[in-house]
Parts: sequence; C-alpha cells; structure tokens
Amino acid sequence: MTLGACSRGDQSAETTSTSNAALLYSNRAVRPFSDEMNKDTMQVTVNGESLLTGQVYLKVVSHTGKVMYWDRFPVTELIEHDGPIDPGKDEEQVRDQLNHFFASTHFAHPRTGDTDQLTVPDSARSTWAFIERDPKATVFSYRVRKNSLTGIAYSQQLKKVVASTGQ
Repeated sequence: MTLGACSRGDQSAETTSTSNAALLYSNRAVRPFSDEMNKDTMQVTVNGESLLTGQVYLKVVSHTGKVMYWDRFPVTELIEHDGPIDPGKDEEQVRDQLNHFFASTHFAHPRTGDTDQLTVPDSARSTWAFIERDPKATVFSYRVRKNSLTGIAYSQQLKKVVASTGQ
C-alpha cells in the first residue's frame, strides 16, 4: 500500500464530473471528515448503462464546497470474485456494498490504532505521520480493486487529503 498527498481535489470540475451516462445509483453521507466541527459530503454514484458495467465515482466535498478527493473505477471492481459475472448475484452484491459504503465501520481514528490494517511503506511514513499526530483525524477506508483497501484522511497540517493506494 502506498500513501501520499492527494491532489485529486485540485482537478477541474470537468475531470471530476460523473459523466453524461445515466445515473444508476447514488449514496451520500454528510459527516465530519476534514473538520470535526463542520460536516463534509461524501458521495458514491454509479453511472452507465447497467449496474454491472457502469463506473463508480467517489467524491468528497468540504463544507465550503471544494472537492477534496475523488476516485473513479469500474463497478466490476466491487465484485469480490474472479470468473464470469452472475448478473443476479453480483448485482445484489454490488448494491449491498454501495448501500454500506459509508458505514461507520469504514471510519477510524489512527491515534486509537483503528487503522492498523493500513500498511504504510517506509517511503510514506513521514506523510502518514501528519495524520497519526492529529488527535482529530479520521480515516475513511473502502475496499475496491479485488479487495484492495484504500484509505483516505484529511491532514490539517498539509491542508489536503492523504490517500493510501493498495497494491
């Protein structure tokens, strides 16, 4: 897993838009992430022709309206098995994962050791140290790309989202 400062939030609106494809699914959470006093909006959507062939878009918007983080990946990355797609079973699994995308179990505090499942390579230790020293930091983790864990947190010192990317 590689960690680094994430500049995705600085991308243009054109880059972070969800596309012109049909909106098939949307789930949203409004909760403290970058600031414990103000709530940010986290949204996951699926756009495309079908729930099993679409694209997943994850966006985190600050309480001031700035896009702090975004990610895009094929919805098939939410399917936990290899091999042929089983439309009925896999669509149910995708819906279940999207319905629980922002479950409280996906949020943790690094100071309490709740993020021990995130492996930080030596090259990223100094970046992640900003998060570990912040008693108010929150890490949001989501599992995609065949069970690879991605974790994001807002660094008050760096004034940006720090992201981990699974291998």
